[in-house]
Amino acid sequence: MSTVDSLVNEIKSLLAAGAVSYDSASKPSDVYEGFIFSLIVATASRHGATVTYEDVNGAKASSLVFRTGPGHLYSNSQPFTHAVIEFDGAPALEVHLGVYVTGSSGVLHECDVLVLPAEEAALSRAQGIAPRGSQWDLVQVWVTGSVTQPGGPVWS
Repeated sequence: MSTVDSLVNEIKSLLAAGAVSYDSASKPSDVYEGFIFSLIVATASRHGATVTYEDVNGAKASSLVFRTGPGHLYSNSQPFTHAVIEFDGAPALEVHLGVYVTGSSGVLHECDVLVLPAEEAALSRAQGIAPRGSQWDLVQVWVTGSVTQPGGPVWS
């Protein structure tokens, strides 16, 4: 079994999902980003959060469709999946793959994996704007993932 196949199986296991949009032909870098997403979601679940999956329109997702290139959180070109994480007594969070955020300078930055307040994500969808990283008081996590070996990147 290839590394990609192993990661896809691990993602399915961590997310308790039967169907994900990755397969053995997926780019290793995309699957690695999905693996980071799945670690965040599984860790939240393990610590008592309720986790659900939705598409950009807020519909519950049973088949998980992940971005494989950068895009806007509010884009409805495909029913891309994000996770909604809810801990008792705390504002909801969302986890996204491959989205742009606006930095404090106003420049767009690509986030391979993004955790942000659900309120900011809802504003992004409603107004068609990139999430504003400078506005988050609760959490600001974004990951740019790559795997390297001596002499250069393996996945990026």
